[in-house]
Amino acid sequence: MQLRFALFAAMIAFGTLARADDSVETTVDKLWAALANDPGKAADVKTLREIFHPQARIYGVSTKTGQPQLRVFEVKEFIELYASPSAEGFYEREVHRSIDRYEELAQVFSTVESRKDRNAKEPTAIGVNSLQLYKDNGEWRIVTLYYQLEKATAPIPEPYRSNP
Repeated sequence: MQLRFALFAAMIAFGTLARADDSVETTVDKLWAALANDPGKAADVKTLREIFHPQARIYGVSTKTGQPQLRVFEVKEFIELYASPSAEGFYEREVHRSIDRYEELAQVFSTVESRKDRNAKEPTAIGVNSLQLYKDNGEWRIVTLYYQLEKATAPIPEPYRSNP
């Protein structure tokens, strides 16, 4: 009887751990899906509000001036950028992801290709993203998103261009 109980408890624990591990992946999947929009539509702001922690920060490197410049957004400001309908479509396709976890902390390194047309063969941009997530009341929420777009002078290394 004790052996059956131990096996049952182990199966429940393993199933719970597997679901908890999957939720980091699910949160990141939701991010890329929520940012996407068809022309004339807005991003899925409701989902963005759910997956970002209210105190989250978003950091991005812009090289429009030729020199790298760090841009910093509070999550509310970042979400507002995506709340209005966009004349062009925007689609993200993840090509690489690695995850490290410890307790309530998860770190995700993700490479995505961005397109304005869902069916375009070539991306309009490729970027590397570093996300930190916190397990808040059983839900993984993004507390930091840092992104940097690929530059012609600094291509993204091959190991970050595809999943093993």
